[in-house]
Amino acid sequence: MKLTKVNLHLFLKIILNWSKTVLRIVFMQPSNYIESITSKNHSTEQLSPEEWIRVRKVVKGVRKISPLFLKKRKCLMQALIVFQTLKKLGIASDFRLGVKKEQDQFSTHAWVEIKDRTIIGGPVSGYTELIRTH
Repeated sequence: MKLTKVNLHLFLKIILNWSKTVLRIVFMQPSNYIESITSKNHSTEQLSPEEWIRVRKVVKGVRKISPLFLKKRKCLMQALIVFQTLKKLGIASDFRLGVKKEQDQFSTHAWVEIKDRTIIGGPVSGYTELIRTH
């Protein structure tokens, strides 16, 4: 991703949303935070090619800066940052949080979808959704 004026603006939005998300999680109860971000944001309209380009840039930007801030449990923060950034850009998406039982252990996973297409969060098969945005 070349550092043009538009990309720099998008990168700064990602960093700002990252900071806001961390602060909100720290100072709000997690259930209140999830409720506040998931209201009225379900993706029902078709995205234009330009909007898909912006989505790809947001996802790519979040993946690039993640190693700087995250060591473990990347999926939750990445999904929240992508979700929040897209919301600020006016692009509706769906935040998902799921759980899966493997042998005797539970694992959790977070991801973001647009029109039932996972845009960040990788493979989601086998996870039972606990939180959906709509």
